[in-house]
Amino acid sequence: MQQGSIKVPKQPQEVNGNGARDISIVVPVVTPKPETYSSRHVEVGALSNDQAIALRHVFEGLQNRKHQLKNGRFVQASADAIRFLLEEIHAAL
Repeated sequence: MQQGSIKVPKQPQEVNGNGARDISIVVPVVTPKPETYSSRHVEVGALSNDQAIALRHVFEGLQNRKHQLKNGRFVQASADAIRFLLEEIHAAL
């Protein structure tokens, strides 16, 4: 099974001089069958150290930019960072 890969730009650029930078990520997706259930709740359990560090990077970057989710809520918790990632994936479908 092939996994998604993260591609960091060769010359990461700070945006607005605030220390945040953008990265690109490739995520494999498949259109589910119409009758497939889409869960609205996810329990992740304990993250690995690498996963926790990656999540903190995303969370800090979103807070740094004062990012708002589609519902208007500012990113205030790690769960909001996950919501942001899912919103971005949905927008790209």
